[in-house]
Amino acid sequence: MKNKMRITAMVCAVVMLLSGCKPIFDKEYRSEEVYVDEYFEIKDETSVQEVKNYRSMKNALMNLINSAAEYGKIRTEKYNGDPEADISKACIEVTREEPMGIYAVDYITHSVNLIVSYYEIDVYITYRHTAEEIADVVTVRAGKELQALLKEKVENFESSLAVMQVSTDVEQEQIEKYVEEFYRADPLRVIVCPQVEVTSYAAPDNNIQEITEIRIEYAYSADLLREMYDELYDYTIGVITPSYYGDIAHVCRTVLSRCAPDTDIGKSDAYNALVGDGIVDSEGFAMATKLLCSAAGIESYVVEGRRNDEVHYWNIVNVRGDMYHLDLFTAAAISDAEAFMSDSAADDYYSWDRELYPACNTPAMALGDIIY
Repeated sequence: MKNKMRITAMVCAVVMLLSGCKPIFDKEYRSEEVYVDEYFEIKDETSVQEVKNYRSMKNALMNLINSAAEYGKIRTEKYNGDPEADISKACIEVTREEPMGIYAVDYITHSVNLIVSYYEIDVYITYRHTAEEIADVVTVRAGKELQALLKEKVENFESSLAVMQVSTDVEQEQIEKYVEEFYRADPLRVIVCPQVEVTSYAAPDNNIQEITEIRIEYAYSADLLREMYDELYDYTIGVITPSYYGDIAHVCRTVLSRCAPDTDIGKSDAYNALVGDGIVDSEGFAMATKLLCSAAGIESYVVEGRRNDEVHYWNIVNVRGDMYHLDLFTAAAISDAEAFMSDSAADDYYSWDRELYPACNTPAMALGDIIY
C-alpha cells in the first residue's frame, strides 16, 4: 500500500509538470524589468544611495549637490555597467554639463571599494557656493517670475539672487532694465538705483536650462538704506497729508521750495532732493516729483530724454485727466520756462522715445496757472 501511494504521488507530480499547471513558487522564476529611481531623498550626509546603472549614478551625484552634501556614499545593486568608469564619467559630466553642478561645485573626488558582489563609492564634494546659496536657487519659467523675485530683493536691499532659468533667456541688459524700472517707479522704496552683475552657469550646448546669478551692488549699506527709507517715508507722509491728495500744485510748490538746480554737483535721487541738502540735477528733480506724485495718488512718469541735445530728465503727469510734460528743474533754473507742456510744445527743446510714455495732447499751461 505504501509503495502504491508513493508511485501515485510521483505520477501526480509528473502530470502537473507536463500539464502546464502554475507552480506554487512561480514568483521565484518571474522575469521583471529593472526599475530605475530618477531621484533619491537625502536624509543626511551619511545616507547610502543604491544605483543600478549610469543614469541613476549621475542622479545620485546630483542629489548630493542639490543637498549641498560634502560627503555621500553610493552602493551598486546589480549594476548594469562598469561602476569605476561610470563614477569618473559622472563626476565630470555633472560639473561640466549640469547647471547646478557648474554653479555649485568646485571639485569632486571619489574612491571605489569592491565588497564581495557590489561596490561602495565614497564621494567628497567641495563647493564654490554655500549651502544657503545652493538652497536659495529658485526655478523660474518666465521673465515675469524673475522680475518679481528681483523686485523683492531690491526693495529689501538684498545683495544677491540666483535662479534656474528653464526655457527662458533673461540676460544682463534686461535685468538692468528691470532694476531701473523699479527705481523709476518707486523712488521711496528703491532709494538709489543699484548696479547689477550677472553671471550665467550653463553647458555651451544647453539652451533649455541655466543658472543666472545676480549680484546687486548698492551705494550704501543695507542698514543705512533702511535709515534713509525711514527718513524719506517720514518726510513724505508729513508733506503729503490727506488734504493734499490729488493736488499737483502742492507737489510743485514742495519740490520748488525744497530743491535747487545744479547740473555739476547736484545729486540724482529723491532722498537728497527732499531730505538731503536739496542740491540736485534734473534727474533728482524728476525723482522727487515722481515720489510726491505717487504719495498724492497722481499718475506720473519719469522721462529720460534730451533737452537741447543734452541728457535730461523730467516728468509726465496727469492733471485733472490730461497728461502734461512737467520740467520743474528747468522751471527753477529759468523763470519764464514753460512747465506744463504738450508734446508739440515740448518738441521745441526736448526729444524722447514717444513709444515709452503717454501722449500729451492738451495745450500747454503756465506754471503759475497751476501753483498760484
